[in-house]
Amino acid sequence: MGFRIAQISDIHCGDARFSEKILKHFISKINSFEPDLVVIAGDLTADGYKEQFEAAKKYIDLIKCSEKMIITGNHDCRNVGYEHFENIFGQRFDQKTFEINDKGEPDRRLSIMTVDSSQPDMNEGAVGRDKYKYIDSFFGGKDKEKDLKILVLHHHLIAIPGTGRERNVVDDAGDLLKKITDLGINVVLSGHKHVPYIWKLNNTHLISSGTGGTMRIRGSVMPSINLFEMNKDNIDYNRLYSDGIEESEILKL
Repeated sequence: MGFRIAQISDIHCGDARFSEKILKHFISKINSFEPDLVVIAGDLTADGYKEQFEAAKKYIDLIKCSEKMIITGNHDCRNVGYEHFENIFGQRFDQKTFEINDKGEPDRRLSIMTVDSSQPDMNEGAVGRDKYKYIDSFFGGKDKEKDLKILVLHHHLIAIPGTGRERNVVDDAGDLLKKITDLGINVVLSGHKHVPYIWKLNNTHLISSGTGGTMRIRGSVMPSINLFEMNKDNIDYNRLYSDGIEESEILKL
């Protein structure tokens, strides 16, 4: 068994179209998956208010996984909501390293970093050159050359099909994409658009997740979450929709 990651995003607690039923359904699926790590890729709330973050925390606490990495989305940073996020969940960036075990023997490390791409009271995202040195420091160096590398941010780097006019690709997407290529980052996880999709650019899989807790959907694309099993040479990828449909794919590293 490889290293298991569950990705959920855009639960939007406090939104008029928030669905406790959908969110609890996905939490049950995540718990059954028994992940080693849960990534919550932003937009926990509708408006960034304290009580919305408190509600989100009650749901997130139902996820039975000791390792969680949580970042803010554009909705979370409305109304100075990032202060409430930091008080309840901690810093808006994180980095962790794990061992991927194959047949009980450590074969490869997994290095994962979350980066806050949100800007106060703006839908548009940016990572910014001031954060590049931290990305370089974490993913660079000869000791990290063989690592499986994952970067997590809320906003997407390439337009997602079926989401209308593109307005929210991060401002510095071009520079960041080059850095991702130069550092050999294998996977970029994002949320924001409520539509799951995978782009393969050079040797990087750019993977977005759907909404995990609201019926703020686009067209007929139902809410969904992503489940990954990270192996030495590939990723077993499964997408679960709220209506019971499942899609799977093997992503070659």
